[in-house]
Amino acid sequence: MNKFCRFHREMGHGTSDRRHLKDQIERLIQQGCLREYINRAV
Repeated sequence: MNKFCRFHREMGHGTSDRRHLKDQIERLIQQGCLREYINRAV
C-alpha cells in the first residue's frame, strides 16, 4: 500500500516519515554537524 503525505499532497511517503526526517536533520544541525550547509544570514 502506498503512503500519502498530507504536507506534500502526494503519494510515496507518509507525513510521519517527513517529520522523522525533519527531526533527524534538526538534531544534526544542533550538534553542529551541518554547519557548512547552514546559511545563518537568513
